[in-house]
Amino acid sequence: FKYLPVEIRGSITSDGSFYSFNYGSAQFTSLNTEVTYMGTVDFKNDGQYSWMIDKVTKESANYSWNFAYWHIPAYNAVTGHHDEIYKIKPVTEKLDGKMDWIFNGHVHTYQRFKPLKYDGKVKSEYGTGVNQGIGYIVLPPAGNVPRDYEWKSNAEKTTVAYPKDGNTNGIFAEVGFGLVDIADKAIDIKVYGIGNCSNFKDVHIM
Repeated sequence: FKYLPVEIRGSITSDGSFYSFNYGSAQFTSLNTEVTYMGTVDFKNDGQYSWMIDKVTKESANYSWNFAYWHIPAYNAVTGHHDEIYKIKPVTEKLDGKMDWIFNGHVHTYQRFKPLKYDGKVKSEYGTGVNQGIGYIVLPPAGNVPRDYEWKSNAEKTTVAYPKDGNTNGIFAEVGFGLVDIADKAIDIKVYGIGNCSNFKDVHIM
């Protein structure tokens, strides 16, 4: 936490390798999915699962924006690392209506999903309302080896909002990163080095 600004550090709570902090009108929650990736702990039975549920249930309504981030994605529409999502997905059942956006890595292809409820149920718009869904984004690495992956299935392909006009057989690997800009009730998500252009605004939500 020593690299975070002083005004953020004061609101950090931490228990080992998972933590949360708030900044302005937003709350951020980070989990350690490596406990399940290494095969040592059932993620849903790990202490951080109950910690997160308790935290977001009590505090999410206090913030205009709620974000979470961790390494292994709960949703992944390509073949690479696909078998690992089932270890993480159960956590998201308790996040519907509480989280706005969730960012993950691990898979080296950029995927922005359509608004999703638990277990991949597609909704019409992003948000925490009854008929809205969480925005899940898988960002490729900024400096590691990119990889091409085929779609896992046509059904899972239909849950992805971007890329939507690329290779019909899968997703080409891209190396890049994303930035999130929040202004009161509006959010801009820009990705760099992804989408074959240097400054690509992927999504704008009011």
